[in-house]
Amino acid sequence: MKRFYLAGLLIVLMMFLSLSLYGSENESIRALQKKAYPLDMKFELSLGGGMSIADRYTQSIPAGGEILFHPFDFLSIGGFFLYTKSSETNLSKELKKQSLSADEPERTRTKWLGGGEIVLYPIYGKFSLFSEIAFNYHIYLSGGGGVANIIVDDYTQNNAEKSYGTKPVYTFAGGVQTHLLRFGANKNKYIDLKIEGRYFGYTVDANKDWLNSEIDKGRTADSISNSSQHRLVLSMAYLSILF
Repeated sequence: MKRFYLAGLLIVLMMFLSLSLYGSENESIRALQKKAYPLDMKFELSLGGGMSIADRYTQSIPAGGEILFHPFDFLSIGGFFLYTKSSETNLSKELKKQSLSADEPERTRTKWLGGGEIVLYPIYGKFSLFSEIAFNYHIYLSGGGGVANIIVDDYTQNNAEKSYGTKPVYTFAGGVQTHLLRFGANKNKYIDLKIEGRYFGYTVDANKDWLNSEIDKGRTADSISNSSQHRLVLSMAYLSILF
């Protein structure tokens, strides 16, 4: 047992010693001395669209844009706006044909969303296509919030549409930003392609009359899909210009 502890102690000491020597020799050397596509002090305008995922009853087609400012190479701040066109999925249509509906009082949808966010760029890299064409890319993560215009299909009123107005939303996203080309006199302007997954969350009050009627039928509150927490999950693609 003593030999085991002694061996472990020697390994730890060797690791600290090697890290110390490495740091002193390379403290001024960065992993990447100069990026081909630096982001600091650039404005970014993006336009794009996508589709909703992870919703069995409603499908949405979002379209909109973003404007970002990059004060640092690893961080940007800005805003977004999305307009969403929503419709029923085939499952929802089939339930209606059978005089059935989703087990919930309302089906929420968003008409538009807007807000601000902070974006972090923790990873920068390059990949080659058929060993002939090289693309530089950034992987990014973002978070923020804003407002959304919320409408619902009220199942208790023959699927009548009604509006909840604007409600607060929060959002998280992650994606890859591929730099396609540089242009301009100094080659310091970029055309980029961004592919991302984005999550929106928001809260609306459920229809209390519907909930009470289901409980009167003998159901327990825990067995009813009555959560006031709703989500919109999107797969998005943007074409961006940085200048």
